[in-house]
Amino acid sequence: MEESKLFKKIWRFNAIVIMLVGIVGLALSLFAAITIYQDITRDRNVRNIVNIEETQEDKEKWRLGNLISINGSSVIMVPLYSEQNISTASYSKSASSTRNYLFINVETNSKYWLFDKNDYLITSIHQLPNTSYSEQTKETKAILYYVVKSDTNNNNSLTSSDLKTVAISKPNGQEYLELLKDIDFVNGYKTVGKDSVIIVFQRDNIAYSATINLDNLTISNEEPLPSMEPK
Repeated sequence: MEESKLFKKIWRFNAIVIMLVGIVGLALSLFAAITIYQDITRDRNVRNIVNIEETQEDKEKWRLGNLISINGSSVIMVPLYSEQNISTASYSKSASSTRNYLFINVETNSKYWLFDKNDYLITSIHQLPNTSYSEQTKETKAILYYVVKSDTNNNNSLTSSDLKTVAISKPNGQEYLELLKDIDFVNGYKTVGKDSVIIVFQRDNIAYSATINLDNLTISNEEPLPSMEPK
């Protein structure tokens, strides 16, 4: 009789434990499902993606960004951003991309755009020569631009994965000139002296180096780098 009562108590205890484990497991599963759903359906903020599908045109908005000072110049730059809401059945993305630059001469009050249209994606700009934190008085001699002009990988969008154009202009945005076209990737650049910049880049999966002259905005000495592939 005593053994029967003990068995019933053990059985009830086990049943309670199993029930509690089941409730906890169900709660964890429900929490995980809610978290996954929220992650899938939440708005995602991304940069430098321009959807060029016709169905997205009516969702594109425009805004000006913060002022950019040009070292040693009376001209300032103002980026023009496009804002797109790209939605599918499972997620929504908010894409902000740099499409143009407005130049303003604060002394003469003259204003003009870098491009006469806003069809391109500008992935980055760089004031040349380089200025470190302790060299903020060094004057900018040119501005370097990395620009995506077309959807070269045919995915209905302009991104940094497309082929790029490397261009340059005077600090005031004038004399814009395309130096390199159909570039896969820019590895970087380094100022050499006051008037030259060495740039390393890849085109057709081959690495190159070239020299940019900051005085006349020309490029020279373009040559492939030594290959590291086994012979």
